[in-house]
Amino acid sequence: MQKGFRLLGMALLLATTALAQSDKHFTESFSSLRFDAFVQKIEATSAYHFYYNEKALDSFTVNVNASNNTLPELLQQLFQNTIYL
Repeated sequence: MQKGFRLLGMALLLATTALAQSDKHFTESFSSLRFDAFVQKIEATSAYHFYYNEKALDSFTVNVNASNNTLPELLQQLFQNTIYL
């Protein structure tokens, strides 16, 4: 579990750093997606790149609606009420 917190912290740090370089906003419904599929969608439509332990999030299902959200806002919403935030 400790590794999950570190990974999420690094992801948020990278996302925040990348945000300073890009003001990309997301408007999309991500429903019943595996986390790796969510990451692929974000990477395909932006300059963001994720580095994370796939085993730590292999059973994590993404259900989030983005409405003109930045990546940090989207990740905050995604991981709210989970052990990762």
